[in-house]
Amino acid sequence: MLFTPSLNQILSGGHPDRPKRPRLLWVGVWLLVACGAAPEPNLEKADSYTLAPRLSVVTLSPSATRFVLALGGKALLVGVDSASKDLPGTEHLPSVSLESVRPLAPDLIVGPKLDLEVVPSDSETGPGAAEYVEYAPHNLEDVFELCRTLGRRLVGHASATQFEREISRPLAAIGGASFGEARPRVLGVTGLDPMELAGGHSFATDFIEIAGGSSVTHGGENYRLAPDADTWQRLAPDLVLFVSKHTLTPVQRDAARRALPSEYPTLFFSFDPDGLWLTEFADAARRLRTQMKPQQGTP
Repeated sequence: MLFTPSLNQILSGGHPDRPKRPRLLWVGVWLLVACGAAPEPNLEKADSYTLAPRLSVVTLSPSATRFVLALGGKALLVGVDSASKDLPGTEHLPSVSLESVRPLAPDLIVGPKLDLEVVPSDSETGPGAAEYVEYAPHNLEDVFELCRTLGRRLVGHASATQFEREISRPLAAIGGASFGEARPRVLGVTGLDPMELAGGHSFATDFIEIAGGSSVTHGGENYRLAPDADTWQRLAPDLVLFVSKHTLTPVQRDAARRALPSEYPTLFFSFDPDGLWLTEFADAARRLRTQMKPQQGTP
């Protein structure tokens, strides 16, 4: 039986007495790490009954396209959105939108969360219409749940499970390396105009925890938080981590420092959650761990 400890258990190095069944939701899942003495499942046998007939797939966002490609589902793609055309492996595919996808007759459309105003009605799609699967992960748990639901439908149990392991095992090693060490209290900031803090259910807080910090917002259900006048004093971080998709220029860093409370040391860190796959997840966490290391002696 495959053993799947939770994110907190990976970070602490602890293991439950028995594995818990994951909730059947897009969120609230377990990070997969095949560890301990649990026997390896027979994945070839598993694929014999979990791999569905080959599907045709259209993706409507670069992050959804990256996910399908990283899984090994390149041959399944019959169309992608125009923004995905710069990704290696999509050069031969037509550019489509939700409105123009019908002639391709895909089995699945994988894309961002739709506004109610643009969701096609039954009369527009008709019998045999493609199934729309939302791809909008906000944290690592969402990514692993997508592996176990969408991933297994696309490439089968064995390939999706292997993909999940290749991401989770390096992260588990990095998280375990912090066991017993002092963990600085870190507050993630993801935006300045307006001021926006990383909520307890986000990629930023996942990386803080894996890299050896203790996110002061970890455990909350919101992805983002708007600080009020008392928030900073209440959270009292040892370190402010300013997270951005792109590396900030010196001018941008100076502006950020002026906008943030001066009494807290600030660390700037760049990563793009949409582009993090396989070793890149671990590389980003390892890089953050190295940068936070001097802060671990902070009282």
